Amino acid sequence: MEPVSTAIIAVLNTGVGEMVKDAYAALKMALQKKFGNDSDVVDAVVKLEKRPDSEGRQKMLQEEIESANADQDKDILKAAETLQAKINQITSSETHSMNAQGNYIAQADRGSTATVTVGKE
Repeated sequence: MEPVSTAIIAVLNTGVGEMVKDAYAALKMALQKKFGNDSDVVDAVVKLEKRPDSEGRQKMLQEEIESANADQDKDILKAAETLQAKINQITSSETHSMNAQGNYIAQADRGSTATVTVGKE
């Protein structure tokens, strides 16, 4: 998926909208400036805002971005990259902890693995 749709979908689905609202507004404004408020691209963004978990609306946004070549515009790309960087900064700074009690417990999180070995190998 190209970076413009990726950034928009990420901000609408991660719950970090309030924390990155300025960067999101800048991307949306860049799209409005380039294509106009009544464009299919901006309409796809507005529809996705109403139902961000809709795969159909996510695909529609991606199609409109690609069809309009919005992912080729340097100002739009810069705004999308800034937004994605802010999202990554917020989501990577979260702290996670795990606690386990008992015997022979292995815990794994976020793509890692854990094993328990009892006795000699």
